Amino acid sequence: MAERGRGQIVNVASVAGYYNSAAMAAYGTTKYAVVGLSEALRAELAPRGVGVSVVCPGFINTPIVQRMRMRGEAFPESERRNIRRFYERRNYAPERVAAAILKAARKNDALVPVTPEAWALYWLKRAAPNLSRQIVSHLQGLLERGRGGKP
Repeated sequence: MAERGRGQIVNVASVAGYYNSAAMAAYGTTKYAVVGLSEALRAELAPRGVGVSVVCPGFINTPIVQRMRMRGEAFPESERRNIRRFYERRNYAPERVAAAILKAARKNDALVPVTPEAWALYWLKRAAPNLSRQIVSHLQGLLERGRGGKP
Protein backbone atom coordinates (compact mmCIF):
# COMPACT_ATOMS: atom_id res chain seq x y z
CA MET A 1 0.00 0.00 0.00
CA ALA A 2 2.75 2.41 0.93
CA GLU A 3 4.56 1.68 -2.34
CA ARG A 4 1.35 2.42 -4.28
CA GLY A 5 0.74 5.54 -2.20
CA ARG A 6 -2.79 4.57 -1.24
CA GLY A 7 -4.75 2.16 0.90
CA GLN A 8 -6.64 1.81 4.14
CA ILE A 9 -6.02 -0.40 7.17
CA VAL A 10 -8.98 -0.94 9.49
CA ASN A 11 -8.33 -2.59 12.85
CA VAL A 12 -11.09 -3.72 15.17
CA ALA A 13 -10.64 -3.21 18.91
CA SER A 14 -13.39 -2.56 21.45
CA VAL A 15 -14.79 0.17 23.66
CA ALA A 16 -12.34 -1.31 26.15
CA GLY A 17 -9.64 0.11 23.87
CA TYR A 18 -10.35 3.58 25.23
CA TYR A 19 -12.37 2.82 28.35
CA ASN A 20 -11.03 -0.11 30.34
CA SER A 21 -12.52 -1.79 33.39
CA ALA A 22 -10.90 -3.41 36.41
CA ALA A 23 -13.02 -6.51 35.81
CA MET A 24 -11.65 -6.91 32.28
CA ALA A 25 -8.09 -5.63 32.65
CA ALA A 26 -6.41 -8.26 30.44
CA TYR A 27 -8.99 -7.91 27.66
CA GLY A 28 -8.95 -4.11 27.84
CA THR A 29 -5.16 -3.98 27.82
CA THR A 30 -5.04 -5.88 24.53
CA LYS A 31 -7.65 -3.54 23.05
CA TYR A 32 -5.71 -0.46 24.23
CA ALA A 33 -2.75 -1.97 22.37
CA VAL A 34 -4.80 -2.22 19.15
CA VAL A 35 -5.89 1.41 19.50
CA GLY A 36 -2.32 2.53 20.23
CA LEU A 37 -0.90 0.55 17.33
CA SER A 38 -3.54 2.03 15.03
CA GLU A 39 -2.67 5.57 16.14
CA ALA A 40 1.04 4.96 15.58
CA LEU A 41 0.49 3.37 12.16
CA ARG A 42 -1.81 6.22 11.19
CA ALA A 43 0.92 8.75 11.99
CA GLU A 44 3.58 6.67 10.24
CA LEU A 45 1.65 5.84 7.09
CA ALA A 46 -0.32 9.06 6.46
CA PRO A 47 2.60 10.73 4.64
CA ARG A 48 2.71 7.69 2.34
CA GLY A 49 -0.99 7.91 1.45
CA VAL A 50 -2.19 5.04 3.63
CA GLY A 51 -4.99 5.62 6.12
CA VAL A 52 -5.51 3.71 9.36
CA SER A 53 -8.75 3.45 11.31
CA VAL A 54 -9.71 1.55 14.44
CA VAL A 55 -13.32 0.49 14.99
CA CYS A 56 -14.51 0.10 18.59
CA PRO A 57 -17.82 -1.75 18.87
CA GLY A 58 -19.78 -1.94 22.09
CA PHE A 59 -22.21 -4.70 23.02
CA ILE A 60 -22.69 -6.65 19.79
CA ASN A 61 -24.78 -9.81 19.53
CA THR A 62 -21.97 -12.33 18.92
CA PRO A 63 -20.86 -15.55 20.63
CA ILE A 64 -18.30 -13.62 22.74
CA VAL A 65 -20.48 -14.08 25.84
CA GLN A 66 -20.13 -17.85 25.60
CA ARG A 67 -16.35 -17.56 26.03
CA MET A 68 -16.18 -14.44 28.20
CA ARG A 69 -14.20 -14.43 31.44
CA MET A 70 -13.97 -11.73 34.09
CA ARG A 71 -10.77 -11.44 36.13
CA GLY A 72 -9.74 -14.80 34.73
CA GLU A 73 -12.86 -16.59 35.97
CA ALA A 74 -15.64 -18.08 33.91
CA PHE A 75 -19.09 -16.71 34.68
CA PRO A 76 -21.62 -18.97 36.38
CA GLU A 77 -23.92 -20.37 33.68
CA SER A 78 -27.00 -18.56 35.07
CA GLU A 79 -25.20 -15.23 34.82
CA ARG A 80 -23.94 -16.07 31.35
CA ARG A 81 -27.53 -16.79 30.27
CA ASN A 82 -28.65 -13.39 31.59
CA ILE A 83 -25.89 -11.58 29.71
CA ARG A 84 -26.62 -13.61 26.56
CA ARG A 85 -30.32 -12.65 26.83
CA PHE A 86 -29.33 -8.97 27.14
CA TYR A 87 -27.21 -9.21 23.97
CA GLU A 88 -29.96 -11.07 22.12
CA ARG A 89 -32.75 -8.68 23.21
CA ARG A 90 -30.62 -5.70 22.31
CA ASN A 91 -29.79 -7.44 19.02
CA TYR A 92 -27.13 -5.01 17.82
CA ALA A 93 -26.05 -7.14 14.89
CA PRO A 94 -22.48 -7.75 13.68
CA GLU A 95 -23.58 -6.36 10.31
CA ARG A 96 -23.69 -2.92 11.93
CA VAL A 97 -20.03 -3.29 12.85
CA ALA A 98 -19.31 -4.36 9.26
CA ALA A 99 -21.05 -1.20 8.03
CA ALA A 100 -18.92 0.90 10.43
CA ILE A 101 -15.78 -0.80 9.11
CA LEU A 102 -16.72 0.03 5.52
CA LYS A 103 -17.53 3.62 6.45
CA ALA A 104 -14.22 3.98 8.32
CA ALA A 105 -12.39 2.66 5.26
CA ARG A 106 -14.16 5.17 2.98
CA LYS A 107 -13.79 8.18 5.26
CA ASN A 108 -10.43 7.36 6.90
CA ASP A 109 -11.87 8.06 10.35
CA ALA A 110 -9.23 7.58 13.05
CA LEU A 111 -11.37 6.01 15.80
CA VAL A 112 -14.93 4.78 15.27
CA PRO A 113 -17.18 3.92 18.22
CA VAL A 114 -20.13 1.87 16.93
CA THR A 115 -22.93 1.38 19.46
CA PRO A 116 -24.69 4.09 21.50
CA GLU A 117 -22.85 3.10 24.69
CA ALA A 118 -19.54 3.18 22.81
CA TRP A 119 -20.25 6.75 21.70
CA ALA A 120 -21.50 7.75 25.18
CA LEU A 121 -18.35 6.46 26.89
CA TYR A 122 -16.17 8.04 24.20
CA TRP A 123 -17.66 11.51 24.71
CA LEU A 124 -18.15 11.22 28.46
CA LYS A 125 -14.53 10.24 29.02
CA ARG A 126 -13.35 13.20 26.96
CA ALA A 127 -15.75 15.75 28.42
CA ALA A 128 -15.60 14.70 32.07
CA PRO A 129 -13.02 11.98 32.76
CA ASN A 130 -13.44 12.00 36.55
CA LEU A 131 -17.22 11.96 36.35
CA SER A 132 -17.15 9.17 33.79
CA ARG A 133 -14.95 7.03 36.06
CA GLN A 134 -17.35 7.64 39.00
CA ILE A 135 -20.39 6.69 36.91
CA VAL A 136 -18.79 3.51 35.57
CA SER A 137 -17.51 2.59 39.04
CA HIS A 138 -21.04 3.02 40.44
CA LEU A 139 -22.52 0.88 37.66
CA GLN A 140 -19.88 -1.81 38.24
CA GLY A 141 -20.73 -1.78 41.95
CA LEU A 142 -24.38 -2.38 41.12
CA LEU A 143 -23.37 -5.25 38.85
CA GLU A 144 -21.14 -6.75 41.55
CA ARG A 145 -23.94 -6.61 44.12
CA GLY A 146 -26.20 -8.28 41.59
CA ARG A 147 -23.60 -11.07 41.36
CA GLY A 148 -23.79 -11.61 45.11
CA GLY A 149 -21.05 -9.16 45.98
CA LYS A 150 -18.32 -11.10 44.17
CA PRO A 151 -15.79 -8.66 42.66
